[in-house]
Amino acid sequence: MGGNGAGDVFRGTVDDDATPATAIVEAIATIEGRDPTRLDSRLYDSIDPSGLNAVLATPAEAADDPGRLTVSFTHAGYEVTVSRSGRYRIAPADAD
Repeated sequence: MGGNGAGDVFRGTVDDDATPATAIVEAIATIEGRDPTRLDSRLYDSIDPSGLNAVLATPAEAADDPGRLTVSFTHAGYEVTVSRSGRYRIAPADAD
């Protein structure tokens, strides 16, 4: 997982040997300074990790808008956006 924090926003790229779901969990653990297995919330409480991986692994040729597919969701107090290109953005969710 390559990533960097810029203010309250953490951006990174899914490594070739990782899945989007794993990269998101590891990035949130990095943000919180915790081990990924010790996080308070599990990714599957917010989104189906297998479904996320499958959607983002769909060949670009099969998509109506190749290369531009993104999935956004809220997890553990963060707004998460991950794209088929492997880039992701994690930012604190807006308080209501």
